[in-house]
Amino acid sequence: MNCSRTPSNRKICVSAQKASEATKLKELVKEYQKKFNLHKKWGEKRSFEEAVFGAKPEKTDPHQRYFPKVRLHEIADYLAEQWNSNSFKDFEELYEYVRAILLISPSNPDGKINNPNALIFYDIALRLASQYHVWPKDYVYLNGNGPSIGAKALGLEKLKVKDKNKRISYSDSIKLYPALSELDAAGVEDFLCIYKKEIKELKIK
Repeated sequence: MNCSRTPSNRKICVSAQKASEATKLKELVKEYQKKFNLHKKWGEKRSFEEAVFGAKPEKTDPHQRYFPKVRLHEIADYLAEQWNSNSFKDFEELYEYVRAILLISPSNPDGKINNPNALIFYDIALRLASQYHVWPKDYVYLNGNGPSIGAKALGLEKLKVKDKNKRISYSDSIKLYPALSELDAAGVEDFLCIYKKEIKELKIK
């Protein structure tokens, strides 16, 4: 079909292209599911040191390699000293608890990190989430560059919640892209990060 001949033909071609790209997105999601499993990765009880480093200190997670190891040890020790909770009602409460302990503010001058959007807040909360049974549910967090790039490529950034945290609605995200419903909110964040380049190539927003 010559897509340039008539407006009707162009509409059909655009519709076919979108359907094709949506299929490719679904295939990417399936590939992600085969290769990655956040619940398995972070499904065991973690020490504060492991939650901060993302592994044992000798195998620091790439997200935290911009922190000197001595700094990460300080953060882990401080977190352990200040921790005073046995339960959380949801992931958002856990995330905010970690953030409140580590964020330097007038009410917390001894905090260890002074960036309110620091990726480390989310990383630590996610690594502790399983033992508190409060995995991300309502929101997909976009604290890192990776998930932000993936979300922008899909046009999901328009779903940003207007608050202090950089996050988007999970339910609205899967309405726009049903293929993402195969993943929970934490999985969507991880998928957007890992497959950001492939998502940009789809050009389906």
